[in-house]
Amino acid sequence: MISSAPISGFSPSSRLFSENIYICFRIQLFNMSASHLCDACEAPAKLRCSGCSRKWYCSRDCQQEIWPIHIFECKVTKPIKTSYYLARAARRDEFPDDPQTLKDYGFKRCITNADQSMLLGLYKGLFYHLNIKPKDVHRWLVKGTLVKEIITAFESISKESRGGYYPWFLEHQYILDPSLPLPVPAEKYVQETHVRVWRFTGGSHKDSLEDIEHKISRMSANTRICFGLYVILLHDLVIPSHPHPVQEEWVAFGFCTSRNKFHEARLGTLYHQLIHRCTFREFVEAYDSRQLIKLIDRKGLEDARKHYERILSEGILEEVLSGSRSMMKSVWYLKQFIEVEGNDFQPRPSIFVDYGFVNCKSQTESQDLKALYKQVLDMPESSPLDLYQACIQGKLFEYIEKFVSLKKKAIRKQLRRLLKNPYPLPEY
Repeated sequence: MISSAPISGFSPSSRLFSENIYICFRIQLFNMSASHLCDACEAPAKLRCSGCSRKWYCSRDCQQEIWPIHIFECKVTKPIKTSYYLARAARRDEFPDDPQTLKDYGFKRCITNADQSMLLGLYKGLFYHLNIKPKDVHRWLVKGTLVKEIITAFESISKESRGGYYPWFLEHQYILDPSLPLPVPAEKYVQETHVRVWRFTGGSHKDSLEDIEHKISRMSANTRICFGLYVILLHDLVIPSHPHPVQEEWVAFGFCTSRNKFHEARLGTLYHQLIHRCTFREFVEAYDSRQLIKLIDRKGLEDARKHYERILSEGILEEVLSGSRSMMKSVWYLKQFIEVEGNDFQPRPSIFVDYGFVNCKSQTESQDLKALYKQVLDMPESSPLDLYQACIQGKLFEYIEKFVSLKKKAIRKQLRRLLKNPYPLPEY
């Protein structure tokens, strides 16, 4: 389930940066060794990005192809149009995380995950089959002609080449046109989902929606969060869902151990299988007693669990699900913080002290530090648990230095200041 809260104060037109790629992202020719490879195709490269001087390309075509991804590395501190968030998500084959992008491009008007998947497929075709530029999509959005231009773009190719997403879009234009009514009001769909999940968990078929809401409000905190996970998993009748990082279920049920959306979907499928093999009472009791791993294994899903953990790190899911809930390692909340894009999410206060955000003197430093942690945690050789150990030992700088080149003295000095924390704590 994706958060529906928009970023306060942002509009599509406020995410402005220079439209001229040749100004903000000029490619210059350098004498170079054969060790430089194109960031897009990995061929030998002779062209370097003059915006960040870190990436190399074999041609201007490759530079332009990868720009919707590289812009987020090259313009870390600059506002970026939502169309680039959309293009990046389409290239990665995942839903956008940025709340304003979700709003601008119709994902929040989708009633089901299946609709969201079809909409994402439409945008993939637009960007990477029809080769429409993100800046053009932004222009359509601002002019209010997004639906019209999408139709024009797909109608310009043969019917056989349009695929299945475009015919679906013609029947779901309300997603991008707020003037058209939703076939089923979103609020009604949420209510119907709660009734369906209530009955799935063993609730009485005679209970009215008002009865159900009253009984949910009287549940214990642990029972309520389990019911919340069931609502997320069963929200869509076609595609098993999983929590969004902004939701408390994302940490509580171990989705924070995933490295990407593919892994989150795999874990969501595992839970979806589990809730069809156990009773709701069994699930709640296992969550209460920190025995979810044993329940998963007992219900015949041990191999699926171990396969998920082999992708990441042996025992990492068990570390979250079986450890003390009151002593949850702060690194999982750090992951939550860096995965939620936008400024309206309030993370756990502990991460500000533990990971140096309290040392930041500006919003730019905070954004840079957040981007640094994301860069490190995205590396296959890094581990959230190792980062946490470095944190409590007061050795964050030494850990980060293993993964990021810090040759410039000024940068090293700045990072030493930012990564300073009160650890290790004195022993009494």
